[in-house]
Amino acid sequence: MSNTPHSSPSLSQTLDLVEEERRQLESLCEELEAVYRAMNEDLDSLWESTKPRLEEAFRITVDEHNEKLDELQRARVKQEQLCNDLASAQDFVNQITQFIS
Repeated sequence: MSNTPHSSPSLSQTLDLVEEERRQLESLCEELEAVYRAMNEDLDSLWESTKPRLEEAFRITVDEHNEKLDELQRARVKQEQLCNDLASAQDFVNQITQFIS
């Protein structure tokens, strides 16, 4: 069987083509794995370089919120004390008013 434009490739040629395709796919897979590993290394490096700043920003945010919560707690205690003082003053005024009447 001669290899003319109208004839089909021989089994040997087909196997050679399949083997070449397999090698190319294997090479592409290796390149893809290398790119994936490099990307993971870059992401790990980025995370490690960014992590301390993120932790510091988080700590600052938590500290600021804790300060605000402490301030609100002090304001609530002060408000309760003022309400108690007002109630005591009102009782005193009521007692004086009853004493005068």
